[in-house]
Amino acid sequence: MLIALGFPADSGSMMKRLTYLALILALLTPLSSLGAAFDPLREMPTAIDPLAFSEQLAAIRFIDQTGDAVSTGDFRGKIVLLNFMYTTCKTVCPMQTQYMKAIHGEMPEEVKNDFVMLSISLLPEQETPAVLSDYTQKMNIDAGSWRFLTGSPSSVARAADMFGIKTQRSESDELEHTAMFFLLDGDGVIIQRYANQVAVIERMTEDVLALHQLSIVTSH
Repeated sequence: MLIALGFPADSGSMMKRLTYLALILALLTPLSSLGAAFDPLREMPTAIDPLAFSEQLAAIRFIDQTGDAVSTGDFRGKIVLLNFMYTTCKTVCPMQTQYMKAIHGEMPEEVKNDFVMLSISLLPEQETPAVLSDYTQKMNIDAGSWRFLTGSPSSVARAADMFGIKTQRSESDELEHTAMFFLLDGDGVIIQRYANQVAVIERMTEDVLALHQLSIVTSH
């Protein structure tokens, strides 16, 4: 099942949020190992509740591949698919990039207008905006709807910690890290996370489309 923590009693959007989450629970299929349910209090200890997590995340500033300063708060109203990676990774990152390219290719034009993908570099000291820009060109990526983010080491470390991303150096000095995808709604609240498996492409695509439809329903 999808898990959401309680919202503050004085939240003006509480009823809308409860209706929104009820629709998500009703329309999204039960989770399997391809999209594991998570407990933010266990997996992401910095989160107090979904809205607090969203605000804390939005306070972190990044720099995208064009050199613009951005945060997740800049994408309010859009569905966000997010992951952590680095461009010189030879293991899980190339797969994740290909999966996200496949998902983007499946999106109808009307959904692309309300959908953005964010990839946060785990090597911010090395991966400058210029490096990330070269990567998007090399990978033939639509930079308009897919932002590759770098920033200060402390900002990236803070974001990785909030999402429960762990890193370590291998014996060959390669950076190993948790490989997951995260789906955020238009308020920046985490709706789902997914394992790094080719089978999740269809599941993530379906969830983005369902979330987009729900956003249309709840906006009326």
